[in-house]
Amino acid sequence: MATQNPQHYVVFVCWDPVESRQLSGLDEELKTRPSPGPYYYFVLWDWSGDGGRPGWRQRLLAPVAFRARKLQSYLRTEPFRAADPSDDPEITLVAQGKACRVVKSYLLGMIEESEAAWRDRNRIRQAIFVAPSSHRRTRTVLASAIALALIASVFYGVSKLDIGPAGLLDVLAYVCAIASAVVFAVLPLLLSEEAARGLGFEADGGDLDKRYEELVVNGWKRRAGTWPVPSNTLALETLAATPESADALEAAIAIPKGHKNVYEVALETHLFEVGPVAAEQLPEAARKKQLYDNVAYRTERDLFSRGNHTDETDLPEYDLCYRTSGWMQAEEPQPNLWTKQEQDEWRKQSTSFHYKFRPEPGQTYELKLTVYGGFSQGDRSAHSHIDVCRFVTKIEYVLDLRRYVDAGWSITRPPELYYIPPREPIVVGADRRFPDEDCDCFKTGRVLESGKRFEVRQAQAGVYTWAVYSVRTGGMLGFVFDVAAPEHRGAGGTRGA
Repeated sequence: MATQNPQHYVVFVCWDPVESRQLSGLDEELKTRPSPGPYYYFVLWDWSGDGGRPGWRQRLLAPVAFRARKLQSYLRTEPFRAADPSDDPEITLVAQGKACRVVKSYLLGMIEESEAAWRDRNRIRQAIFVAPSSHRRTRTVLASAIALALIASVFYGVSKLDIGPAGLLDVLAYVCAIASAVVFAVLPLLLSEEAARGLGFEADGGDLDKRYEELVVNGWKRRAGTWPVPSNTLALETLAATPESADALEAAIAIPKGHKNVYEVALETHLFEVGPVAAEQLPEAARKKQLYDNVAYRTERDLFSRGNHTDETDLPEYDLCYRTSGWMQAEEPQPNLWTKQEQDEWRKQSTSFHYKFRPEPGQTYELKLTVYGGFSQGDRSAHSHIDVCRFVTKIEYVLDLRRYVDAGWSITRPPELYYIPPREPIVVGADRRFPDEDCDCFKTGRVLESGKRFEVRQAQAGVYTWAVYSVRTGGMLGFVFDVAAPEHRGAGGTRGA
């Protein structure tokens, strides 16, 4: 997912119409502050809605899985899906009480390895829970059966003491005993699958909350059968139409509490200043490799969200990496957690630099490089493969070609920006592998121009800017341009790598 037209929807998942009306009262409080997006209300148990009143089994125990499927169908309709999957809006799910279990069941259902599930889970920005409830209804039914059995025993004992109308007490004892036996007998048949697991009627004794903790809260995109979704439980007893509830909800939506296995980047900025360079201006090591005719001064700054929560992560270190077919110099940041092999490769080739670190929330990390020969004739392009374990709220680029203009060169092909969506992961054993993690563009012919073209704006003569939002599923993002020297105005070929 990557877009230049970001959309963010907040969906309140309500258990019944009464709760829906209560939650909708928050609108008046939220209208007075910057809105994080349109609000929608989905009622899980609408007695007057489509399909009429739920069936007797649903009315008795309201199985969570049934409601989760209903929520899934709702979120697969407009406006929650776009014609182009890369333009699908982000969705924040807000639930309280019993609806929390439905949202958890829905998110667990998206873990399966299918095209539909892959698209569904990529849209979910976060899940916000308020006062999540356990499965109290089934426990109440079980407690009632036990209580009836105890009452039957009491009545039977009292009747034997010749206190009161013994015949009536015997009848009451028999009635309670029969009722208790009936409840115990039919309870496993009436329970939903999730409720049965909660009471231990299944051999695995699984539990929804336990599975959610294991597969979602501790999930990792590279581990098959799991998927990380940022979750946040607010310290509120209920979502009421009060300034306190609105403040807590607004803050949670604006700065999501990141998942421990997903890096949350608030802003990623790339600055490229590209221009011609004379042979005598090249460093000696660069001249030995090739007489390059161009130089680029590249700066990347990554600002991490204050909600980044990767202090106890399974992820490898965050890696600000850049590779070129030319030759580079770097302002080496310290400390750097790169490996000895990566250091040796850099010292020997100067074509690949890694800046690895464990980011702190709210901090900015910077890498400055000077790249010789990165934009040579026939291949004036650059692209990056986006790590699937990052969520980048916004990527900004500035491409400055004024050095060419000042030297008399002409811009024969203004910059063009392309995005190639990620290929779906491949599951091998317990691992989920993402083909886009390796740069196989030369072997597969995945040239930039085959991707989705995004808009580029000219800020001033020779300076171009663009921004991309909601980058969270990987893929490839890159740009291509061309220039001609004063003595040669031909366009020259370009190629996406």
